[in-house]
Amino acid sequence: MIFSRYTCTKRFTLTYSIRNFASKHSPTIYALSTAAGKSAIAVIRVSGSGSKFVLESLGATKWDARKAILHSFRAQDGSVIDRGLYTYFPGPRSYTGEDMVEIHVHGGTAVVRAMLASIQALSQNGEIRYAEAGEFTRRAFDNGKLDLTQVEGIGEIIDAETELQRKAAVGPSGGHMHQLYRQWQESLLKQMGMLTALIDFTDEDIDSSDKLFSGVYKSVHNIRDQVAGQIKGIDQFEMLRNGASVTLIGEPNAGKSTLLNALVGRDAAIVSEVAGTTRDVMELTVDLRGHKITLSDTAGIREDSLDKIENEGIRRAKDKISSTDLLLLVLPLTEPAVSRDVVKTISRYGAGTPLIIVGTKPDLVENPQHKFNLMLRDIDLNYDTALTVNGCKKDGVSNLFDLISVQVNNMFDFKGIEPIGASHRVKEILKQEVLPGLDRALTIYKDAGNPDRITFFTEELRYAADSFGKIMGKGLDVEEILDVVFSSFCIGK
Repeated sequence: MIFSRYTCTKRFTLTYSIRNFASKHSPTIYALSTAAGKSAIAVIRVSGSGSKFVLESLGATKWDARKAILHSFRAQDGSVIDRGLYTYFPGPRSYTGEDMVEIHVHGGTAVVRAMLASIQALSQNGEIRYAEAGEFTRRAFDNGKLDLTQVEGIGEIIDAETELQRKAAVGPSGGHMHQLYRQWQESLLKQMGMLTALIDFTDEDIDSSDKLFSGVYKSVHNIRDQVAGQIKGIDQFEMLRNGASVTLIGEPNAGKSTLLNALVGRDAAIVSEVAGTTRDVMELTVDLRGHKITLSDTAGIREDSLDKIENEGIRRAKDKISSTDLLLLVLPLTEPAVSRDVVKTISRYGAGTPLIIVGTKPDLVENPQHKFNLMLRDIDLNYDTALTVNGCKKDGVSNLFDLISVQVNNMFDFKGIEPIGASHRVKEILKQEVLPGLDRALTIYKDAGNPDRITFFTEELRYAADSFGKIMGKGLDVEEILDVVFSSFCIGK
């Protein structure tokens, strides 16, 4: 009877409390912030004016700010769901700028389901609802906790697959790019202020005005050069993000799939003695010393196949050869000669692409190095280097990785330019708006015969300064891009 009274009283209190805060505040959102599925720990985030109320509904009574508190979370019927931790972050000193809660429970499927169901049961008329993709970060942006460069930087950190990608993304997510763009914008505004004063100068001040205008020109030219360098840095980051593609090419049953499995360290591709097992392009991604590498296994090349499916696989292999960054020509040492079909295909579709020749199945022939050298002499192709690899025993795999690494480092030779982890959106604004605006201003400066050149120069600076604001999410006409930016985030971020 006591239990029933607790339940009824609690439900009445919950209903009253929901209506009380919902009438005054925007919806409170919640979501599972860790990956779905079984895990050691699951983190549930709650943000909004009802965050504290959600904790109360789960039985919490302590509100020490920013301190982890051990608690037995309870369902609405009073039963214990799980024992875990919660941390209360009163706004505005939280990630979103609102009152916020992070709940840590065991990551079992049933536990997480029960916790989310208990929070969902509180919702009436959408005042407490599950968050949309990126909504926590969107609220942080709306509340001035993050600017748009930081938001995109967080996205790059989450998406980083290699160490070099991570390092390049740290700056934007930590606010470094915001500070830099704001510094450039403020410098342009300062130059605009000085030029505006020049417009009212009298004729006797012309020497002073020319000197001041010259100083403004130099400052703007310096910013222009820095922006151009920034664009090059973002280009380098895009190369890091996309990574390099390495394609294995050879005749049927050359050992390509065995080699692929040896490179990725697992049985990813089906290996069979039957020629033509691989019918499609199979792609796997590996982290090679900080670089993202996409390895592609392809169908064996031969021109006499009557199998329609195999021929389609060969066609796709040729397409892959024409677009790859590095080719690995796989030569089985068990064959009496080099396949003319393969050599012809590389000459036609892979001309100019860096090429490493890999001799496979060395354990199946006598004096494999001698056999390999004879085959190399018979290849009418320009190649960078060659070696033998036993894919089954993993012999030579490390040496092959070293050779691939050399080629990839040559592709990513940034010549002292540091990769900058900014989005394609930022690069396009810098390239299509900021840089042209500054270039137009510098061109106007040289038109000494134009009586309105100071006015036109100032307007171009205003255009560039507004574009910096657009990058940070504070310029005009920025609203239409926000939904695109935040929709790429996962739920719970």
